[in-house]
Amino acid sequence: MRVSPTLAKILLPAFRDWVVPVGRRLPEEKLYTVEEANAMLPWVIEQLGSAAEAADRLSEARSGAAELEGLSRSNGHGDIDSRLSDARSDESRALDALRGILSEFEERQIPVRDVDSGLIDFPGERDGRKVWLCWRMGEPQVGYWHEIDTGFINRQPL
Repeated sequence: MRVSPTLAKILLPAFRDWVVPVGRRLPEEKLYTVEEANAMLPWVIEQLGSAAEAADRLSEARSGAAELEGLSRSNGHGDIDSRLSDARSDESRALDALRGILSEFEERQIPVRDVDSGLIDFPGERDGRKVWLCWRMGEPQVGYWHEIDTGFINRQPL
């Protein structure tokens, strides 16, 4: 699984089981047709945008909390506890938002491979065997596929 270093620092301890590695099969998979996958793209784009916003908020909250923790170790900052509590609340809300978004993908059995680049796979079928229908943010439609046990680098045009 390819995850940006920034996203890994922010999300992976909390989301290790949410981002689905290549090769991991989902139980009783729904198989999407190319048409069904393309019809899902407006929802996918909206959700990935929301996930990126939540990840930004989470990063900002964690940075702010770290800065406040540093200040709390020095003298003369009496209001730090309240501000730190607010930053931790912001962090918790952003994390909850990300959990909610990624659980929506999981419910639809659409693995998120990389949130930063918007890389997802739809479980599908090609020539009678299960494959991944592959899409990345910025592509006009689902136009690629790859074997279940391979990844983005091995994708092929439909």
